[in-house]
Amino acid sequence: MAGDLVSYSPQFITGEPQFRTPSPSERDKIRTSLFLALILFMLAGIILLVWGAIDLSNFAKLKAMSIEELRDYFGQAFGSASQEDLDTKVLTYALYGSIKISFGIAGFLMMLLVRMKAIIPLEKGEYEDAGRYMNMFMVMGFIFGLVLAGIFIYKAKKVLKSTAVRISPQQTMNGSLYLGTGGVSQDIRRCPTCNSMMRFNDQTKLWFCPSCNKYQM
Repeated sequence: MAGDLVSYSPQFITGEPQFRTPSPSERDKIRTSLFLALILFMLAGIILLVWGAIDLSNFAKLKAMSIEELRDYFGQAFGSASQEDLDTKVLTYALYGSIKISFGIAGFLMMLLVRMKAIIPLEKGEYEDAGRYMNMFMVMGFIFGLVLAGIFIYKAKKVLKSTAVRISPQQTMNGSLYLGTGGVSQDIRRCPTCNSMMRFNDQTKLWFCPSCNKYQM
């Protein structure tokens, strides 16, 4: 893998697929998709909260009407409806309003979770952590994010998944662990300052920390 600026997480003991450092274009694609999903969760939250508040307002207004006023309001289909039927109809406004408000709150919560559990780890270079909750976020995006949030999270997950490789311990040399990927060994190191994954520059023979933006010996 000479010439490549590649680093892997030291979480190698399990032999599970690990993440190489995504290229700048890959990282931008992941970040853009996650930010779009975050915006959609926020929009869904606003729309559903307003919609639910309107339903609850209508419920309060209808609750104060007489039976004749309710029959006129609901039209010919309820022209001879009983008080019980009308009360049931009125209660649907409260039920739907409460559900919409609950979904709206969930949309805002998902917005916060996507930021905390995916976007922030991605900015720190913690790609395993960023990908850990992607499946859950994708499902929640279809439910609470106007469907489109789920699609954008799926796109982010697809790009991040393409950076995952299966690695296994090969040998220990002078205290450094080397991992094999298809017969090629790669040194694994973390920045002593911020603990982020570092990249090895094969030309300068130095380690570079993208978080600190400096080279380490």
